[in-house]
Amino acid sequence: MEDVFDQLLTGIESEDEELNTSESVGMDFNRGTTWAIDWKRGRFAGKVDGNAAVAQRTAKYMLTPRGELPIYPKLQSVAGVAEDYYGSFLHTMIGQVFATTEDLTNELQANCELAVSELETVASIEVANVTVSGDRASFSFYITPLEGDTEEVTINGLGI
Repeated sequence: MEDVFDQLLTGIESEDEELNTSESVGMDFNRGTTWAIDWKRGRFAGKVDGNAAVAQRTAKYMLTPRGELPIYPKLQSVAGVAEDYYGSFLHTMIGQVFATTEDLTNELQANCELAVSELETVASIEVANVTVSGDRASFSFYITPLEGDTEEVTINGLGI
């Protein structure tokens, strides 16, 4: 069986390409497949396509702090918001105090609405099942692609 990292590095010929900083690197949210993540174990779970791929790409986008990592340096946002950055603003919630679970849900949903305006293949992202334990939040994203059925991605233990 081929090693996952060998698959990831196939076709990489320079350090810039390996670091994903080559000018030719771009993010195509319309491509057919992506790497899946088993969110409970925090490991690669093979490749997925179709609605599952849209859901995985969206969840990765939501959980990546915007502007913190130069993953896709030439990505242009659809709505012109924070060009050349990839990811959401969920990390800005760290350290905030939410009086109620409803307040936290509303903040998560606002971040999802911004993401929908930037992700061409996503019709909606709904947040549900929000729970808080100490300084950790768990919740589900219900991600609906423009074409297809809604996929659920559950996040357990996001620091807030």
